[in-house]
Amino acid sequence: MAAYYDASVILAIVLGEGDRDMLLGAWNAEHTRVSSLLIRPECFVSIRRIASWARDGSPDEPPLASVDDNLATVADYLEKVECKPLDATIADLVQSDRRLARCRTLDAIHAATALWFQPHMDEPLRICSLDFRLRALARDLAFPVLPKSVPGEQSTDQKRKS
Repeated sequence: MAAYYDASVILAIVLGEGDRDMLLGAWNAEHTRVSSLLIRPECFVSIRRIASWARDGSPDEPPLASVDDNLATVADYLEKVECKPLDATIADLVQSDRRLARCRTLDAIHAATALWFQPHMDEPLRICSLDFRLRALARDLAFPVLPKSVPGEQSTDQKRKS
């Protein structure tokens, strides 16, 4: 199976957040993992930012065992992901596909990169993300989304009722 990853899943696995076992199972089930090169700085900056919050004594962030260990673990995961650089092809997709204007810029770049990868795959590409907005956009673009649901995410039926 093939999946497009954003940083949220790798960070959740490394930091032990959410349903880590389910995310690891999904990760291990994939034989093809792709993303935007954007995933690398997203992961590394997030690990360092969370560590900084923990050092500053933020009550909302648990202390990390070791920033260097977490960075090394992230690097190990990223070695298993084929990354597409942010180039003119991706910028042109963001510019030309009006559906990508309904989200944040980084989500649009991720979605455009997934759109770029899809025709190069032998099977449907699934989007693996914990980010509500990217997940909604992926569904709008007709991508299957993993995991099937995440805590706090409203279903389409719930959104219509609100």
